[in-house]
Amino acid sequence: MKSIFTASRVIVAAALISAAGGWLTGCDQQSAPPAGGGGGGGGGGGGTGSGDPTTTSGTAGTSDPSGPAGQVSHRPKSTLGKAADSARQQRQAIMDRQAEASAAASEISGEGQALEFNGVKFVAPAGWQKLPASGMRAAELKAIAPDMEPETGTCSIVVFTFKPGEGGNTQMNIDRWKKQFQVDGGGAAEPEIGRRTIAGLPVTTVALDGTYTEMTPQGGAGQPKRGWSFRGAIVESGRGNVIIRMTGPREAVNALQKDWSAMIDGMTQ
Repeated sequence: MKSIFTASRVIVAAALISAAGGWLTGCDQQSAPPAGGGGGGGGGGGGTGSGDPTTTSGTAGTSDPSGPAGQVSHRPKSTLGKAADSARQQRQAIMDRQAEASAAASEISGEGQALEFNGVKFVAPAGWQKLPASGMRAAELKAIAPDMEPETGTCSIVVFTFKPGEGGNTQMNIDRWKKQFQVDGGGAAEPEIGRRTIAGLPVTTVALDGTYTEMTPQGGAGQPKRGWSFRGAIVESGRGNVIIRMTGPREAVNALQKDWSAMIDGMTQ
């Protein structure tokens, strides 16, 4: 009875947040300067956006509007522009809280979250929290392995989408992921690769374990993480590839392997 009451409170909160977000959207539209007005220089860099800047792509030269240069070029100068920028920031904060409320409601109800990318549909397992996507990522989620503390049991799930012909072919992505891993004792890690057809689409799965060195958005190497694991899936859709990856401490990834496999195997069109 207590969980039902809690779920109801979360759902009501999400509805109120959604209504407030709509009001702010109207304010944003009224306050925004006319199209073609000053201060817009940065354009829609990465507009089809959702690719990883470290992924080989036919749009490699596209600037990231979330980077320092983009922030400068999009900084409003007029009073109306500042008002619109303030409204956007408030709306984003509300959207962030709404995403958290939605994830909490799904967790309480025990239902997964429906996701769709390039016409491919997935259901994220119950308890996986959807986060606001950043940069060129189409979606971000986090999952905490059962019976583990957040500090050691949290895994990151990231989704990238591409237009047909973009994002590199399957082997290029596998090779790039392979370079990010070494066996814990040193030396190159060999990926475990699986290929099959799901919902009529070719799917390639990749598993890697060892010391993980993730590439930063700037193209450099991050801090090596010993004892980590990687799970990736490349879905070849007619509307463009969908790439999903999960990374985290090896024990946590292994604990979430069943949920990961169920999400990939259960995809539909």
